[in-house]
Amino acid sequence: MQAKLLRVLQERQFERVCGAECIEVDVRVIGATNRSLLQMVKEGTFREDLYYRLNVVKITLPPLRERKEDIPLLTDHFACKYCRSDAAPVAIAPEAMEALLAYRWPGNIRELENTIERACIVAREGVVRRDNLPPEVTTAAGPQGADQSRLGTSHCRSC
Repeated sequence: MQAKLLRVLQERQFERVCGAECIEVDVRVIGATNRSLLQMVKEGTFREDLYYRLNVVKITLPPLRERKEDIPLLTDHFACKYCRSDAAPVAIAPEAMEALLAYRWPGNIRELENTIERACIVAREGVVRRDNLPPEVTTAAGPQGADQSRLGTSHCRSC
């Protein structure tokens, strides 16, 4: 498959399966991976020529656990996104934010989004509390990982 992709990128054309004519294309490829393609090149599992063809503009984004300062902003965004249409966006209680900041987020932003969506559904009185969060978030959370300066009640500012 790598050879076929490389050929399309180099020649800017391809033939459909069982087709007889070449189809011209002008494409840009945006890809994402959680693995080091350069390491895979060294191991021989990823084509070096394809790597250099794809590696024109590289954007490295650290995992969420290395960007704890983004959690309150993302939490507010997702709380706005998943609030009930007939209600104001939920607030995030300080103890819930503490748990969110202490958790390591192995599923990155997608896991945080799912967590906030669930919390918005089960929250009562317009506030997400610690007990509205999944057990894996609250049991892994402890005061050692939380930055107390960011633990005020959070409200959606963009809705």
